[in-house]
Amino acid sequence: MTTGASPKSNGPDMIKGMTTALWLNALAISMDSKKAAGMNFVLNLSTPDNGEKFVVEMSNAA
Repeated sequence: MTTGASPKSNGPDMIKGMTTALWLNALAISMDSKKAAGMNFVLNLSTPDNGEKFVVEMSNAA
C-alpha cells in the first residue's frame, strides 16, 4: 500500500497548459455545490491576451 500526499492536479504547470474554456470547466467541476447554494450571478469574462470572451452563469448551485 502506498502512502503520502496525492499529486496536485491543479498546479501552475497544469493550469498553464489549459485553454480558458478548459480552466473554467475545471473550476466548475471542483466547485462545492453545498457552499454555492443560493449564489446567483452572471460574469462577463474577457481575456485580452488571446481575445476570448465568456459568459459564466451561476445559479441553482451549478
